[in-house]
Amino acid sequence: MVKFRCNGVDWAVDLSGRGTPIVFLHGFPFDRTMYSFVAPLLSDKCRVIVPDLPGFGESRFSSGEIPDQFRMEDYADGLASLLDELEEVKAVICGLSMGGYIAMQFFRRHPDRLLGLIFCDTRSTPDTEDAAERRKHLADSVYQTGTLPLAEQMVPNLLSPSTIANKADIVLYLREMILRQDPSGVAAAARGMAVRDDSTPYLSGISVPAIALGGNDDCISPPDVISEMATSINGCESVTIPESGHLPPLENPRFFAATVRNFIDRLYVGN
Repeated sequence: MVKFRCNGVDWAVDLSGRGTPIVFLHGFPFDRTMYSFVAPLLSDKCRVIVPDLPGFGESRFSSGEIPDQFRMEDYADGLASLLDELEEVKAVICGLSMGGYIAMQFFRRHPDRLLGLIFCDTRSTPDTEDAAERRKHLADSVYQTGTLPLAEQMVPNLLSPSTIANKADIVLYLREMILRQDPSGVAAAARGMAVRDDSTPYLSGISVPAIALGGNDDCISPPDVISEMATSINGCESVTIPESGHLPPLENPRFFAATVRNFIDRLYVGN
C-alpha cells in the first residue's frame, strides 16, 4: 500500500503490475480489500490500481474531519486528481455498486481520461424518494451506533445463497471489512448516494468500450437491471457471473478476473 495526498485526501492505494492501467472502485460500505483476490490475477497484463475511497479503509481526509456528505461527483473528481499523481493520463475504470455510480460521474466529468468502463452490480437510476430517506436514516444510525448493526443487516443480502452456504471464510471476510469502516465515512457516502442524480440519459453518450457485469443471484442490482443498462450503451456487453450475489470479486474472483481480462484483450489502446 502507498499513500498519495491530493485534493485534501490522503489516498491509500494498492498498486501492482504493468500494462493497461485499470482502477477498481469498491462499493459501499467496503474498502480496497474487496479486490484482493482479483488483483493478482490481472497484474501480469495491467497496472492494477485499487484505492480506498475517501473516508473508507485507510484513505483519510487531510484535515482529520470527514464531511457530513460526500457526493459521487466529489469521489470522481478526487479520482481524477489521484490519476494525475500516478501520472496516468487515461485508465479503464471498473466500479462496483457505489463504485459504479462514481464511474458514471467520472465519465460525465472526465470523459477524456477514460480507456474503458466496467460497470459491476450497479445501476444508472437515482434513489427513489423512499430509498433516499432510508439512506439518510442509515447515515444517522451508523453515526450513532457504529457499523455492527449495518454488517448484520447487509451481509445476508450481499452474498449469494451458495456463498453463504459454502464459503464461510468469505462471509467472515466481508463482515470484518464492514466492521472496520469509519462510521463517519460510511455516513458521508450514504448521504452522497441519496442525492445522486439520474445518469441514465448519459449512457447513450458513452463512446469508450464498456461492459456490464452482474452476479446471477444479486438481489440488489438483479441481472435484468444490468442487462437493461447495457442495452442503453452502444456496443456494451452484459455478462452474468455465476455463483455470485452483489460481490463477484469476492464470491467468484476467477470468473470476474477472466471477464475483465477478456475485456482488456479486446480494448483498443490508441497510445
